[in-house]
Amino acid sequence: MEHWLKGLLAVSAALACVALPSTSQPAEEKKMADQRPSHVRHLNERMVMPKYEARAAWEKRAAWLRAHIRVSCGLVPEPEKTPLRGEVFGKVERDGYSIEKAYFESRPGFYVCGNLYRPLGKKGPFPAVACPHGHWKDGRFGNEPEPAGSVPARCITLARIGCVVFSYDMVGYNDSAKQIGHSVADGKNELWGLSLMALQTWNSVRVLDWLQSLPDVDPERIAVTGCSGGGTQTFMIMSIDPRVKVAAPVNMISCTMQGGCECENAPLLRIETNNMEIGALMAPRPLLLCSVSGDWTKETPKVEYPAIASIFELYGAADRVTNVHLTGPHGYPKGHREAVYGFFRKWLMGAGDGSPFPEPPFQVEKKEDLLVWAGRELPKEAKKRDTLEAYVIAESRRQRDELLPKKPEDRKRFGETLGLAYRHAILAELPHGADVEAQPLGSEKEGEVEMTRLALGRKGKGDCIPAVLYRPPRPKGPACLLIHPEGRAMAEEGEMGKLLGALTEAGNLVLSIDAYLTGERATLKAVRDEAMKGKKFFSAYNRTDLVERVQDILTALAWLGGQKGVTGVSLVGVAQAGAWCLLAAPFAPEGTKVVADLAQLSGDDDSRWLHDLFTPCILKAGGLWTAAALAAPRPVFIHDVAEGFDTAPFRAAYRAAGAPEALRIEKRECGPAAIMRWLAAE
Repeated sequence: MEHWLKGLLAVSAALACVALPSTSQPAEEKKMADQRPSHVRHLNERMVMPKYEARAAWEKRAAWLRAHIRVSCGLVPEPEKTPLRGEVFGKVERDGYSIEKAYFESRPGFYVCGNLYRPLGKKGPFPAVACPHGHWKDGRFGNEPEPAGSVPARCITLARIGCVVFSYDMVGYNDSAKQIGHSVADGKNELWGLSLMALQTWNSVRVLDWLQSLPDVDPERIAVTGCSGGGTQTFMIMSIDPRVKVAAPVNMISCTMQGGCECENAPLLRIETNNMEIGALMAPRPLLLCSVSGDWTKETPKVEYPAIASIFELYGAADRVTNVHLTGPHGYPKGHREAVYGFFRKWLMGAGDGSPFPEPPFQVEKKEDLLVWAGRELPKEAKKRDTLEAYVIAESRRQRDELLPKKPEDRKRFGETLGLAYRHAILAELPHGADVEAQPLGSEKEGEVEMTRLALGRKGKGDCIPAVLYRPPRPKGPACLLIHPEGRAMAEEGEMGKLLGALTEAGNLVLSIDAYLTGERATLKAVRDEAMKGKKFFSAYNRTDLVERVQDILTALAWLGGQKGVTGVSLVGVAQAGAWCLLAAPFAPEGTKVVADLAQLSGDDDSRWLHDLFTPCILKAGGLWTAAALAAPRPVFIHDVAEGFDTAPFRAAYRAAGAPEALRIEKRECGPAAIMRWLAAE
């Protein structure tokens, strides 16, 4: 049987997973070709805003999007809001406004630095405006000739009309550069939800905290505006924080370019979404979209603005969103600044009709006179990149240990934190059986067992899973899905072959698959790698190999469970695939029995997390410990556990779920006989 199967697998892989050009190929076979390796989404791909006909449908989507953004930026579980310990000093007074140096700690020893512009000669409390800057070389001090624009001009004019304005460094610029550069890209950091965008977005959250703490600020009137990369930071913070009451992202929300810098591309962020949807999360709060003819926002009046306005219309708030489109190149030109002043006066201050407000002449201070750390040393507690990364990861470990459920009453909080993060890190789902197509590719008999080659795939998803179904003469009881890291061919070999024989002899229907880019489909890695060339930030736009494999496991389970006479399903993963199956377990049908070979995985510092177990935010979400807690009370058998691997949280989670007997853990590697006994037990 082994020799026969291997020969046919090579043929069926080509049929099942490649769209052949032959005109005689049935249309159905073309539909089943796996499109995933060749379609790599990227930041310059043209995006489409889905249409929402009802407010309820949008609000359901909006809740998912906000959670997804927060998870992608490492904000679930949320970092601790430690004391800000801010300082404001070095005040200079000018005509109608003052400027001060200011800093505070967004995390212990990590400083947000900037300049605070305040009105003079007016009585507060005042509305506040947070001003993140874009990728100009001088950052918050950028004062370029028109039409690039001036950051100080914006801050000065907003202060003169009666706003407290905080212009602050993006990570790695000006004062921030004393601590860290404008990059933290690293595979380990991605696992823990630590990215440049994550650091900047948390800084912006703390900026709002700090502004609300100032005695002359009205905490209920806060706006945000920025251009380019600062425009990205504007729509990021406005999308997740309801304290932002008015916003003006300038020359950034686009259907054709999502942001070209690391600080604009948190891993996971734009899988199945884009900046238009993210921008629409501002609804129904007032939103001004600024665009120009000479950059990626050139289509805004006809594409992005109508798409976002359609969401405002669901709230009866069409008057709260507008677009100002100018002729010219990328920047924050005077025409846009004046439009923002008028918009903020109307919606933030209750003054005027929203018409552009003229910008008076302004005086720009010397950069060296406004730098926070000019002439002074960084505090001794200041963190550099390595100590900051260590702090963030240690905090995530501590939160994981605190939030994993130990008592029944812990499960709700766990689900809202680690559980939520996990479901967004592993973006997979159990499809309805009716939504899974199966294309037969031929069958043969070996003794009494019928072996049918199949291609499985979800309707309309472009995936394709080569599979072999083993049908005993009189199938009975539950069916079993076998997963091997080298694919379905291994179902016939070694210990897995013995398990397959025992299962079919017991009358179990058995399915084995080539999960994504394994087995015969491993050759498609070259297709995927070619498709990735020249496309940055893969994990911000695409599911990783791990997540695709988890999805294939779930798709196969859904199809198998729907076969005639099947009374339940079990899932068995051997070698490295054992961890894949445990990660899939929370999404498996209720009652699914799961056998997971951990193959001596040593913990959250094992190198496998950077290879076959890699996906962003998975360790921030609790990794295998969260997977097991979410899987409870499904029966789970874990074996081949490394010495020192902490299994206590597994046991505690099952006790909290009221099902301690449903979990079995064996340190040793267990063979087919032990697995069969456990599967057969009631």
